[in-house]
Amino acid sequence: MASSALQHLVLVHSEHDYFVTEMSRIAADMKSSWSPELTVKKYRALLELIPQAEVPEAPRERLLYLRDFFFNHRGFSTLASKPTLDKCLLPYTLLSRSGPPEVLLLLFLSLATNLNLQIEVVQGPSQWLIKLLDAGKSTLFEFNATFRELSKADLVDMVNAGCDFTQPANSKILLTNYLYMLKTQSLRERSLIQFYKLQSHLIHHQPFALQHLVDRARAAYAIGDLVRAAEDIGQYMTFRSEKVTNNRYTKLLRKMKDRHF
Repeated sequence: MASSALQHLVLVHSEHDYFVTEMSRIAADMKSSWSPELTVKKYRALLELIPQAEVPEAPRERLLYLRDFFFNHRGFSTLASKPTLDKCLLPYTLLSRSGPPEVLLLLFLSLATNLNLQIEVVQGPSQWLIKLLDAGKSTLFEFNATFRELSKADLVDMVNAGCDFTQPANSKILLTNYLYMLKTQSLRERSLIQFYKLQSHLIHHQPFALQHLVDRARAAYAIGDLVRAAEDIGQYMTFRSEKVTNNRYTKLLRKMKDRHF
């Protein structure tokens, strides 16, 4: 779990840098050598490379300017090699300029917010889409190096496929989506300690998702933290039902014990 030092990390532009702050904390929890302060400093250095005097006034041109800066000038791209948990963390992306789409998206959004761009993120059929809001009008772009603007025909096809462009993903959804990606990767690598830590972050951001308590209890049991496992299962049972019997409690503990990662 995050240390008290990480919990009290304060940034000058905390509202603008929400994603960077949270991803820095997560990275430091996964790998203690990655100081959150240094990660944030690296991000601020990237932001300062954008020549403010050259940034266009019009929102559309400003967004495309940021696209060129991010993908072309600075050369950020998706991972060319097989992803690992380390490569899915923000410090690696800032150093190597490559990372999974989830990290690139959150990093791009942080830069866009600092440039006062009013944008939203919506889920497309196979990827996230950037929705630019300007004077009551909206324009959608694919989030990748091409940044292709979607035509009316594209939008009709996506709506027919079930996409809802009226429901943007808020910051909590985007961050928890990133945490789920890390959780999946930790399971692939069978890293139970990292899985345990990620469950703690998910509980922080989704406190009413009771399955997170069970998953953290399983991880705690697997790494030998029996006290935490018992506390999480007890809390899960308390929220689940006031009429849970000791028999059900025992069965759940046995199920947790027998289940393999």
